[in-house]
Amino acid sequence: ISLLGNEIGGLFLDPSRHGRGYGKALTDHTFALKGPLKVDVFLSNAIGRPFYERYGFNFVEEVLHEPSGQITWKMAMPGACPLLNRPPPARGGQIKTSQGDGT
Repeated sequence: ISLLGNEIGGLFLDPSRHGRGYGKALTDHTFALKGPLKVDVFLSNAIGRPFYERYGFNFVEEVLHEPSGQITWKMAMPGACPLLNRPPPARGGQIKTSQGDGT
């Protein structure tokens, strides 16, 4: 796990370790150190996005990650961001653009 303040910059596990609680343990430890966390995750990330949703991260906003052309969801734990509890946009809505650094 890598951090940028209270934002998860990356959380990667060997696929053989998926579903065994390692990601949750890393996130638990990080939360204990930093408090409520934020993360940017690609909408198409079929493993990461559901993990953060199960953990309790909420949708904040959707942006276009220009370098990759992919849609990114900004997500946050309650208390980490004032824009929480907004529903995800319907497909086809206007998407903000982001810089190459994932923000």
